[in-house]
Amino acid sequence: MPETHALPALLWWCLPMGIVATVVIRWGAAQIAAHLPRLGSFDLPAYGVLGAVRYRWYVTGYSILIGAFTHIFWDGFTHDPAGGHGWGVARFPVLLQPGPLGRPWWYLLQQTSTLGGGALAVGLFYYIGRHGLLRAWHGDPPPTRRAPRRFWLAAGLVAVLTLSFIPLMPLAFQPFVLGVRLLYVGALSLLAGAASMRLAGRESHNADANKPDLGVHGLEDDMPRR
Repeated sequence: MPETHALPALLWWCLPMGIVATVVIRWGAAQIAAHLPRLGSFDLPAYGVLGAVRYRWYVTGYSILIGAFTHIFWDGFTHDPAGGHGWGVARFPVLLQPGPLGRPWWYLLQQTSTLGGGALAVGLFYYIGRHGLLRAWHGDPPPTRRAPRRFWLAAGLVAVLTLSFIPLMPLAFQPFVLGVRLLYVGALSLLAGAASMRLAGRESHNADANKPDLGVHGLEDDMPRR
């Protein structure tokens, strides 16, 4: 498979996949957020408004490219050069030297930045929710039908199915690989819940459309004649 962690991949892999992810997120945001707990100041249901937000195409494009470029750049300092990603480590051999616990510095940077980035993301989500920034920027999320039992049943079934495949995959229990795959499991499960809600809405709409019209003429037909 062609290398996806190289600069040419920004255009042929990162940008197209980022666009697909943007479309999918907008498609499922309202249904997913409506079924998430508020979690206090995090205000998770507010993220449903992202389904209705539209930026200019070039804003979406350069945002994807900036995110992908910074990811590839930092990978260069936090991966083993033997694997083809650690170009920064190859240029600065000191990162190959053992640090605390006998691990090379590039590995310690990888783990530290992963934990630090995760903590920063949680803090950012808390700040956004605590100050109501999504509602201030974009308004309240659109009214969305809720059916928790249906939503979480679909999500749970997909989660169980996808989790059952993880032990069969290469590097199944490598922490960095497992972490990414668990994120995919969560995303696919929530999207399955959103799909079930959209299907329910379509079924309800079709049922309403097939109901007999009980307007004035129908009522007149049922009235006793004198």
